[in-house]
Amino acid sequence: MADVKLTVIGKGSEFDGFRALNVILNPFSLRATSTTDMVNKVLKDLDEGDRIIALDIVDHGSKVHQRIGSDALTSSDQTLVPLSRLRTRMAPGAVVTLHGCQVGHAEEMMKKISGKLGNVKVRAGTAYQRAFPGLEGGEKECKETVCQYSGPGFWDWVGW
Repeated sequence: MADVKLTVIGKGSEFDGFRALNVILNPFSLRATSTTDMVNKVLKDLDEGDRIIALDIVDHGSKVHQRIGSDALTSSDQTLVPLSRLRTRMAPGAVVTLHGCQVGHAEEMMKKISGKLGNVKVRAGTAYQRAFPGLEGGEKECKETVCQYSGPGFWDWVGW
């Protein structure tokens, strides 16, 4: 039995420079084409008794969603249903970090993800947080189980 840290990078059907960079930076990451695919791969990667202490989800995002391959997590409960299967595998004090542009603005979505996973801490940063740590600032504030990073983030900075 161990506390496990996992990184999942969304996998699309076309070449994507952002995703490719993150695969290079995280060679042992899991690649997922959808939310259900992510959950299946995470559960398969865990040994019996293992618990998730940290889960990084890396893909594109916006002020209202976090992508995982072809899926977009939103504040809609329907998009979050597959995450419920991970609830019993989350360790006490677990942290889920969403790595997608502007996803820190999606506070309602982060609260719902937290609830689906057993009220773990969910935090957000800009897409390049892993590639260029510190560019978007540090953890700014936590409201219950939701943390947001201060900006500006890389994509905000270059005006995209």
